[in-house]
Amino acid sequence: MHTHDVDEELVAAVAEVARTRCRGDNHTMAAAARATDGRIVTGVNAYHFTGGPCAELVVVGTAAAQGAYGLRTIVAVGDRDRGVVPPCGRCRQALLDYFPALEVVVPTPGGGLRAVIGSFGYSSVRNGAAIRLCCASHPAAWEAACCRGEQGDHGRLGHRTSR
Repeated sequence: MHTHDVDEELVAAVAEVARTRCRGDNHTMAAAARATDGRIVTGVNAYHFTGGPCAELVVVGTAAAQGAYGLRTIVAVGDRDRGVVPPCGRCRQALLDYFPALEVVVPTPGGGLRAVIGSFGYSSVRNGAAIRLCCASHPAAWEAACCRGEQGDHGRLGHRTSR
């Protein structure tokens, strides 16, 4: 895992989307990605009890719909001024599988931000490889749940939604 400078413009863009577009219980997270051509693509989650898509996966699809198939950096921000939130296990796996060299902006234990690249704390399950879903930037309860493979429902752990 390597750390890089944080794309502050990208963080500001997603914070604005979270502040202005995340309303109510159905849209509680925003994400933004910097495409390899430099443009910023944004999206919000679509919460549903059946497991609606997270904001990061919405951004991946939106980017593809706009012809941006390469992403350089991604970041997610919670509504209600929750700040930058690391991707859940499902999103981390999808991001790794789609974009192995993607930079992901995550919070640091000291309250700052860092951009991590590469496996950002876990490995791919493609071709039967083992997966490790823990990241040092997650709260202890979230890390424990990730290690048990319970990363699927954000709301159950109180990590990403208010439900």
